[in-house]
Amino acid sequence: MAGTGIARSPCILLVEGDPLITATTLRLMRHLGYRTLPPASTVAEARTRMLEKPDAVLLEISLRGGESSLPFADELMATGVPFAFFSGYYIHDLPARFASCRIVMKPVGDQVLTAELLALAGWPGGRPGAGAGTGEGAQTRSSVAYDLGPDGIPPSADPAVANDP
Repeated sequence: MAGTGIARSPCILLVEGDPLITATTLRLMRHLGYRTLPPASTVAEARTRMLEKPDAVLLEISLRGGESSLPFADELMATGVPFAFFSGYYIHDLPARFASCRIVMKPVGDQVLTAELLALAGWPGGRPGAGAGTGEGAQTRSSVAYDLGPDGIPPSADPAVANDP
């Protein structure tokens, strides 16, 4: 990666259900110098891609067919794999167990995406407070718990609601 002093560019797994967002985000990550694994659009695909040992994961919350990625996020947390939610959801929409996780709000520009990806594993050039969800484009929330709906998605996961400022 030019200008970051990293000898080997980080390898990122994108888990995203929307083909257009997947293509755009992969193009941006590759343009920025990241190595990418083939993207996953389901939790089953993501689990298979994890055999390739990515350095970090960008994880959409609601995948193809409305599948929730939160159980996979639990697995990533348990195994210590750095990840950030990559979503239009607000961090306060997530269950309390994800309070310390990073979330990168879509849409995202190259500077914010670069800083957030670098911060996931504490690489040079990442935002201060890696893992704390701080900085422009990332959020944290209070420890207030929110329940999931019957489909495993937060109640305000409706894109029309979740993207309102």
